[in-house]
Amino acid sequence: MKYLIKKIRNFRHREDGTIMVEVVTVVPVLALFLISMLVYFDAYRLKSVNLKASYTISDMVSRITPTVDGDFIAGLKTTYDFLVDSDFPTSIRVTLVQFDTEDPDNDDDGTHILNWSHGIGVFDDLTDGTLNEITDKIPLMGHGDNLFIVQTRMQYHAPFNVGIPDYDINNFVATRPRFIPPCWESCLN
Repeated sequence: MKYLIKKIRNFRHREDGTIMVEVVTVVPVLALFLISMLVYFDAYRLKSVNLKASYTISDMVSRITPTVDGDFIAGLKTTYDFLVDSDFPTSIRVTLVQFDTEDPDNDDDGTHILNWSHGIGVFDDLTDGTLNEITDKIPLMGHGDNLFIVQTRMQYHAPFNVGIPDYDINNFVATRPRFIPPCWESCLN
């Protein structure tokens, strides 16, 4: 019996169990911090990858000649999906716009003319009526200039709820054609 009482007294005076209390309090905080950092890093990484993929697609489009069709744009979306390497839903729209002015010496009085547009996913094809939705994003153009506009979108869903809501990653990239501007489906018009 004395042996048992002595062990209980010794146990009561020992302090080496406090490390377990510290671990139990600190580990959940560290785990939450680590998960939060992984989610934030993933969101920023995906945003950066999306922008790079959009510029790659835009550069590919700027090099094409002479005709473009829906299958080509579908191939661009497949390439975009490969580049972003994500399971989230994606969309793409490619548009060719021309700038025309009454006075070639004054680019302030010009209008944007829609040559063609094709969208896949949530993007509809732009029309002459809906072109005004994006004209404020189009950079300055000179008389007769052509411009490819590549719009991409990816829906992002955070793997853990750590303060980042679900949102769309949207990119708008404008690139001048490197060669003659391509026609939609045929150049015989």
